Amino acid sequence: MSLILIVEDDVDLVETYTDLLEARGHAVANASSAAEAIALISITPPAVIVLDLGLPGGSGLRVLEHARSSPLLKNVKIIVVTGHSEMANFGLAEAADVILTKPISNSQLRMIVERFVDPIKLAQTPVSAQEPAQPVLHPSVVVVPTAPLPLTLSLDTRG
Repeated sequence: MSLILIVEDDVDLVETYTDLLEARGHAVANASSAAEAIALISITPPAVIVLDLGLPGGSGLRVLEHARSSPLLKNVKIIVVTGHSEMANFGLAEAADVILTKPISNSQLRMIVERFVDPIKLAQTPVSAQEPAQPVLHPSVVVVPTAPLPLTLSLDTRG
């Protein structure tokens, strides 16, 4: 079971993401501000951070900078979720593992988290049980190759 930290101030999105990830067997923690997120990741590093940039009391960029500057957090995967597609051009591409533009689908989030936390298990899953073999690309997804993934990223935006 992997710990996933959701840093989001929209209560409805937090509930949706939490339900989705807990149903897949992950432990989920939530933070609604940058300060709360930094405090949480300093105590218990998660496997993945799902990070909104527009947070009350400070930008999610503070969380991203803190995570990338800490040796303790160097292996944490960060999925930035933003309503501003132009943010990918302002240095985020070098710090985030994936940048998603809102709205995102549940299947996008689930698939990306699964690929980060358990690529070996996913690679051993029979092809018929995996997502469609043909990649379905969505304009709201920017995949940033910080390190090669063992699998080809395939996104299904239908659900």
